[in-house]
Amino acid sequence: MEGLLETENPDETRRARMVDRFNRGYEGFHSVYRTCTPAATVAADRYLQEGAKIAAEITARYGK
Repeated sequence: MEGLLETENPDETRRARMVDRFNRGYEGFHSVYRTCTPAATVAADRYLQEGAKIAAEITARYGK
């Protein structure tokens, strides 16, 4: 999240919204996966893969 905020450099309102959404997602995930189970590892890996795909698509479409 810190890297995203550094790269995005949003204004304070957008930054607060981004941080809030991240924290909500984190807490929601944490409430379901209280310990690192095999299912949690699979879910985390899927999120990472999806995020990487989205980032690549955004870069390909809108990158400099």
